[in-house]
Amino acid sequence: MFFVLSNSIIIKINQLITYILKDTELIYYTMFKVVSTTMHKNESIWGDNPLLVGCVVQLDIAIAGIKDADVNLFGRTKNITIGKKSLRRSITSQAFLIKDNMRLYFQDNNNIEDMQILTYPISKLKLMTDSDFYVEVSYITEKAVEIAPQLLPYRITNEMINKLKVDLLKFHNITPKRKKISTTNANLVKFIPAKVKECRLMLRNSMDTLVNSYETTQPSFTLAYSDSRERHLLPGAHKHYTVIINGVITQVDTTSALSNVNISAGKKKKLTISDIKGNYIIKMYTKDADNITFTHPGFEPQKIAITLLEPEKHKKAELTINVEMVKNSINTRLK
Repeated sequence: MFFVLSNSIIIKINQLITYILKDTELIYYTMFKVVSTTMHKNESIWGDNPLLVGCVVQLDIAIAGIKDADVNLFGRTKNITIGKKSLRRSITSQAFLIKDNMRLYFQDNNNIEDMQILTYPISKLKLMTDSDFYVEVSYITEKAVEIAPQLLPYRITNEMINKLKVDLLKFHNITPKRKKISTTNANLVKFIPAKVKECRLMLRNSMDTLVNSYETTQPSFTLAYSDSRERHLLPGAHKHYTVIINGVITQVDTTSALSNVNISAGKKKKLTISDIKGNYIIKMYTKDADNITFTHPGFEPQKIAITLLEPEKHKKAELTINVEMVKNSINTRLK
């Protein structure tokens, strides 16, 4: 079964991914970059330690991987590898020149349908993913081959068309200098966090231990490295925490448990319901403060503020919130 996503849903997904990257992965990227800079500035201190040299090289490779994959931060066109960038620019200019002159040919010959298909700015080609770009340029090339003799008055020669064909074949078959990084939305979510995890493990297990060995002989270097290991929030970013909330829901002035109470938490409205004994548990991802709401037919809704005391100490907080719900006054009067 296939589902068609509306434009509004796709926009929301893109916004969510951008938000996730800004508030988590990019914070770590900044920290990794600072660590790398600190190490390179002090290369004279650790340059004779082969283990540390290897760690720094691995760290730089991982940082480059995050940067190349992250189209949201660095504004790169999707699915571009290092080996394809210059070739794609060349193909774009060639294809656009041939495309625009074909459009003029179709316009002069009153072929409105083909003319309209080829009426778009060069920016459309530049912003396409690799796969869409390949399909579009293939279409331009095939059309140009079909009407090659008619394009000569428009200064489009067979040599130009053949060069475009050859370059497009190279583009399709090119072997990148490194493993290709696909930057579709799905792969961004998987690839970048994996690289972040790789960097964090390397810093903790290897570099931290090695750098600490210089604590006595080079205290200023050790201090600079330790400071650069701190996680720094980017401007406008927020701290987030996982909060597990549980409790029992009863009716006020009685011991009667309330089942099937609807509980929603946070701005994303994470939902759950209470069981037959009134127990509930909900896990949410929140900022420094948020709300949890309890609703049940015939009872007044309750909204309770969630505030973490010293939230910077809570990577995962657990809270118990017991609730006593009051019957709706309208229902009471009806009885």
